[in-house]
Amino acid sequence: FCVFVPVLYRKNAEPTCPSSTSLDLLHSVLSETKGMAQRRTSYVEQFTMDVMTRIDTLNRDTTLISRKVRDVSTTMHDEMIKAYRELLEACKAYHQMAVATNESQHKLQKLKAPKKKGSEKEKSEKDRKKEMKALEQLMMNKQRMIRARNDYLLSMRGANVLTKRYFAKSLLDLFEYADYDFQWSMKKIYNAQAEVEHGLATLQQGVVDACVLK
Repeated sequence: FCVFVPVLYRKNAEPTCPSSTSLDLLHSVLSETKGMAQRRTSYVEQFTMDVMTRIDTLNRDTTLISRKVRDVSTTMHDEMIKAYRELLEACKAYHQMAVATNESQHKLQKLKAPKKKGSEKEKSEKDRKKEMKALEQLMMNKQRMIRARNDYLLSMRGANVLTKRYFAKSLLDLFEYADYDFQWSMKKIYNAQAEVEHGLATLQQGVVDACVLK
């Protein structure tokens, strides 16, 4: 009896004092899960605050930039319309002076034409005055036509320069300014989301490793 009692006592005592029971493991899992949930909540709150702040800033900046771009584009369009109107007016003026010059030239040729008898002496003093007056009018119209032509060429040059600058540089700058800082801000948002997802995955893996070690 004295020999077997301690042995039986030890055998009966072994199940009551295990190194790790299912209840302890369950408490450990619950503790780790609770900690992970708290850290997840902290991550989500931080991510939400960061993202919402950045989106709000992005929204204000986008609204302001779009308004500025619209004002600048409207001003540029007004300048182009003004340049085209000046070009049209210069073209009309040049055309009118060219028509007037041709009419004066035809009138002068008609006055210079010989009479039916073909004698230059038969022209009266009145006809000579008309001829001189027509010649003066022709010279004046030619000068006005040359001046109108120069104005037309200058207006055409200015309109071409303005159009080339608008399509080659100004329009590209408008698109660039309209997209200013948008791609960079969106990249920051997605990077923050990726960091949160990575942190949550690390927490979850830590809980699994802790449960396995237990």
